[in-house]
Amino acid sequence: MTSPRPHDRTIVPAAAWTFEGLVARQALDASATRPGTPSASILLDRPAAGIGFVGGEPPWPVSLLGLVLDPAAERAAGEHDDMIPPTDRWVRGDDVVAVYEPQDPRSLKATAMWRRWPTGSPAVVAWELVVSCQTSLLASDATVIVRSLVPAGEIISPTAAAALARPTSGPSVLVATHPLEARRLAIREDSPDRPEAMPPVAIECHLFPSVVEKGVLLRGRVLAAVGPRENDTEWSADLLDRFAASPPPLTT
Repeated sequence: MTSPRPHDRTIVPAAAWTFEGLVARQALDASATRPGTPSASILLDRPAAGIGFVGGEPPWPVSLLGLVLDPAAERAAGEHDDMIPPTDRWVRGDDVVAVYEPQDPRSLKATAMWRRWPTGSPAVVAWELVVSCQTSLLASDATVIVRSLVPAGEIISPTAAAALARPTSGPSVLVATHPLEARRLAIREDSPDRPEAMPPVAIECHLFPSVVEKGVLLRGRVLAAVGPRENDTEWSADLLDRFAASPPPLTT
């Protein structure tokens, strides 16, 4: 699909992140999420919870770009929300950055950068999560998961690296990995043991499913966007084209 020319776009500047303790918040300047949802938030001591949305009634059951730092421990515990306080965090421009060093045998240090991604449209909001991992050991398992949870509904996968979710109500949600990184998304029902009749759908990207050696820095990128259901194939195709053409960040 041919992307619109730059002068055809409506550029909407992103609001800066602010800290309230270990909660990072960002005001939303679009109605793409749902009416009455004024801000996005990240609980930095619960990175697996990802980006949530504050202010809607009832709360909107969507979370984007959660970072699961130790998938094996999560499977053993059967939980997603273990507290992992960051060892450092800061705001840089439109980015919120947190450094995690879980006290586990992997000695894995992870830096997460959640950044607002320019969509060119006030009707669509998007974020990118850039994850970097390294270890102080000679070699260590580097697997982490980037997970987004969406309400049950139709899931369309235009490529193995992208999924477009159409919940039974509300806006559509796009999740994609960067095509140059040759990673795939997995789609499954989240926690089927929950009592809800319709458990949420988890869209997951397993980053770095390999051993990382000391001195090597691994980096991965995942995009998530929310926009209107009516023209979701058009705006999602445009975002995928632009994401594929975007240069990687130089640093975290």
